[in-house]
Amino acid sequence: MAMAVHAADLLRSAQIYGTLREALADRDLSVGTTARLRADLPAPSPGPGAAAGAGGAGPALVFGPEETGLINSDLEQCQVSIRIPTGNTPA
Repeated sequence: MAMAVHAADLLRSAQIYGTLREALADRDLSVGTTARLRADLPAPSPGPGAAAGAGGAGPALVFGPEETGLINSDLEQCQVSIRIPTGNTPA
């Protein structure tokens, strides 16, 4: 809470899930972030809720640790992965 500054209400109302799979279950689209180039991952494919109008709860943006991004097993659960270069990684 101390680091959230003006987001304490948001944190108090946040839904907590036991697993990433549970958190993404009703999402239309999930986008996983990574700080590294990940040529070793298979190309992501849209899940069953990715089609427009599938009735899900909208998109999810999934972040991992700033230094590395998500681990491979988490990225594999997302339909799309994006690389966000940080001050620690080459562009």
